Amino acid sequence: MKPTKCKVFCNDCNRTKMLFETEKKAETFIKFNNDNDEFEKGYSPCRSYYCISCCGYHVTSKPQNENIKSKTELLLERYEVVKEKDRLNKEKIEQRKIESKKRKKEKNERIIREYNEKFKV
Repeated sequence: MKPTKCKVFCNDCNRTKMLFETEKKAETFIKFNNDNDEFEKGYSPCRSYYCISCCGYHVTSKPQNENIKSKTELLLERYEVVKEKDRLNKEKIEQRKIESKKRKKEKNERIIREYNEKFKV
């Protein structure tokens, strides 16, 4: 018998899926419902996987493919890239401020030195 209370809308794939709290519960579901699903739908779940969008486990009939990333994983990767660019830009701005202060200080010291030399203070 299929669980009815564990269905949730997964934002990662934009559809309703069964959500399991643990991998063991998902694997148990696969073990006991494999034959029923195959008879009803023509395919059956063969593995479970952790969904970072739902913070739980789903089951799938697709074999594992390490190259495919979820929408959430892609979004997090893009966020990290933007965050790193922002950090580098802040560092550049801070470095420019430091260089500008250094140039102003050198300019002021030069002006004071020239003044002292001119008026022999």
